[in-house]
Amino acid sequence: MSKNKIKIFQLTKDKKVKLHYKGPFVAQKRLLFIEIDEYFELLDKEEQKVTIWHEIYHRDKASGLRFLWRILKFRSKKKAIWEEEFEADKYSAIMCGKKNVLKSLNTSKKLYEKGIVEYNPKTHPKIEERIKRIKELRL
Repeated sequence: MSKNKIKIFQLTKDKKVKLHYKGPFVAQKRLLFIEIDEYFELLDKEEQKVTIWHEIYHRDKASGLRFLWRILKFRSKKKAIWEEEFEADKYSAIMCGKKNVLKSLNTSKKLYEKGIVEYNPKTHPKIEERIKRIKELRL
């Protein structure tokens, strides 16, 4: 799909989400829409839903005050960012199921290993740790 194109994604029977193709990342939250790139199309429909719910968590649930509290709690901006990633993964698991989140994270791991998507340790914990935490969830 071409850059800067808007797509309406049917997330649930009653919920549609506006996606804006831009990049260079699989998905990223914005105030009124979710930005995605061509790598989003490499994911199957369930993995796409996991990705969108993850970004919705960042957009709707992770307020500035909550993030500030995390920085104070962990005494590290990086750890606070990572904790928010873990929480977004957990939210996706609640919305889509652990199995689908694990599938999505394993696809991300393959994209990182092949060099298709670049891993950024400043914004994301290691994929193995994210997988471990989802496996440990009791839902």
